[in-house]
Amino acid sequence: MFCKKCYNQIQQDAAFCPKCGAPTNDKTGVQTDGFVDSTLQEQHGHNHPPIPLYGGYSPIPIEPASGLATASLVMGIIGLAIGGPLFGILGLIFSIVARSKGNKSGRATAGLVLSIICLVIWGMIIACVVFVFMQDLGYMYF
Repeated sequence: MFCKKCYNQIQQDAAFCPKCGAPTNDKTGVQTDGFVDSTLQEQHGHNHPPIPLYGGYSPIPIEPASGLATASLVMGIIGLAIGGPLFGILGLIFSIVARSKGNKSGRATAGLVLSIICLVIWGMIIACVVFVFMQDLGYMYF
């Protein structure tokens, strides 16, 4: 049996975890009777106890700053679909902050890529408009 709080392996008849002191009754302790998904255990390291598949506690970590990663993806999509460099800048900021906080998910990466594409496209549009405007004013002769 493993402690639900600190994942320390404890004896079957122990009332409390010797490491953290948490009670180990049936409601808090996690029994592992062989119903284990070995791929999940390999993904999260060998220091974790076996992960039960039958509705027990599952110590699967949550990605940090997942809201910022989602926001960066949404801003990148809006920047490409509707337009506007502001959405590209916001998406770039959100994705950089999410990745700096440890989020390496596909949403943060996709938000970063879409935001960069949005900014490049809008940079080219603004450069073309400035070029045409300068040519109309007579500053450029091509």
